[in-house]
Amino acid sequence: MRDGRRTNMQGRFEVGGNFSGVVVYRRRMFEDPVLTAYYLNGEPVYADSFLLKRQWWEGLLSEREAESHLFGDAFEYASGRYGDRYVRHLRRYARETITLTEETVRDFGWEVEAEMTAYAPEEVASMFHVPYGGEQVREDEGRERKMAAELNALGFPVFYISGSKGDPYGFFHTIRAVRRLMDRVSRIVEGAEGSIAFVLPLYVIARFDLEDGRAWVVTKDARRMVFALRYLKPAVGVPGDTLQQVAGTRCCRYVIWRGDEGTLSVFDGAGVSNLGAEEVAERVDGYLREYGRLIDVARSRVPFNVPPRMGKMILNQMIEQNPDIGGFVRAFASRFGINLEHE
Repeated sequence: MRDGRRTNMQGRFEVGGNFSGVVVYRRRMFEDPVLTAYYLNGEPVYADSFLLKRQWWEGLLSEREAESHLFGDAFEYASGRYGDRYVRHLRRYARETITLTEETVRDFGWEVEAEMTAYAPEEVASMFHVPYGGEQVREDEGRERKMAAELNALGFPVFYISGSKGDPYGFFHTIRAVRRLMDRVSRIVEGAEGSIAFVLPLYVIARFDLEDGRAWVVTKDARRMVFALRYLKPAVGVPGDTLQQVAGTRCCRYVIWRGDEGTLSVFDGAGVSNLGAEEVAERVDGYLREYGRLIDVARSRVPFNVPPRMGKMILNQMIEQNPDIGGFVRAFASRFGINLEHE
């Protein structure tokens, strides 16, 4: 059923309520579709844009799998082969596509119109072979309540439960300084099992394996993070290629998980060390405090001839590219000719 409404929009790609169907967003100047997004009960389930060159199946299907189902229903194959992992992957791809389009539209100042066509929720779910049904919703809500209680008991009141309504990208979007790092981390850790933490400048992002599922949290409390890793399911046998991807993308300063004999394994980009819980907590806490101090100093020492918005963008870029404190200090000195005091 076609809704028929055409709404002027600029930089906003959200639908209200429980809308299910497809929305085509067109640039008014060129009258071409910049984004086509499918929603299921108000949440994006699939999106496509010429701005995102990566195919939806990349990172889930192999090239051979994709080629084999090129002229068939690749969505059906991926759903049957990978189940919940497929659903999470597809929703993540949709959110990434929408976010990229939104940012590009805002940056270029394009005026965008939206044309909505509503479908029954069952039809959208059938198109992409994703689960839909009242019983499943009630079961998921019960699971989420149990996990929320456990996370609150551990001292993490802000969290995202994998597979719940929405997606982690909306959650981490509120912390823009680390959102792109979260994008990289989530793809890297896709195949790793167990609870694992990533220490970034200013924050720790951790993925916890609970009895009823997985959840992502953000914290600055190093000791609370260490306690949770010691209490929850260990990440036994973290793949070496996962660590190499972490080092290659420079996405974080440390990767931490529970090792053998009650120790914690800490990867610092060069190798793995097995340390006691208190030593890990002190190292992470010291890193977060020192990086935070340097950021405050750097903000106050950006030259006055640099516009505030540009200065903020430059600093954010430096933080993203330099999880190592020394790298940030050198980058700041190279860009502005100012040395930050750091021991």
